[in-house]
Amino acid sequence: MEDKKICLIDISSDDLLDVFTFYESGKIKHFFDKTRFNHSLTKWYADASKIPEIKIDQLIKKCPKEYFDKIKLILYQY
Repeated sequence: MEDKKICLIDISSDDLLDVFTFYESGKIKHFFDKTRFNHSLTKWYADASKIPEIKIDQLIKKCPKEYFDKIKLILYQY
């Protein structure tokens, strides 16, 4: 059974990519650039407990209104 995607939230800044994809199961995919030379990295989170608070704040601010309640539950379930 495929894990259904809820939404994608882009919190990129300047030239560095920083995109989170949220799934119905609560899993979170983080696609990002560490530097200009260390880029296109992917990290998976089983839940939001390992995501830094500053990123969680940015995600909440950029979250589309129609997904806000679902994303908030995922981010604060820990």
